[in-house]
Amino acid sequence: MTRALTPAGVIHAVAGQEPERALVAAIVRQAVDDARAGDAEARAWIASESCARWLAWLVPDHADPAAVQAQLVVDVDAALARRRTTTAARQTRRAQRRAVA
Repeated sequence: MTRALTPAGVIHAVAGQEPERALVAAIVRQAVDDARAGDAEARAWIASESCARWLAWLVPDHADPAAVQAQLVVDVDAALARRRTTTAARQTRRAQRRAVA
């Protein structure tokens, strides 16, 4: 999959053509970054009707805004799952080192 086919790629392809869309794309991108970092409010906003309205304005005519939003939510949830797995593995390694010491 090329970058242009990812949700962020679709949004930024359009945003690059119009400055006002670039600003909205930056807001959506910040919400995605915050949600991936564990911000529950940002994750909720990405799944909200408010975000859906912005995405409907951002995505090109050939793309489905609901599909873009759904993919953003899936991507954020996957990032959060990876983060939880990494954190759990780190805690396990620490506990094992402490048990050996």
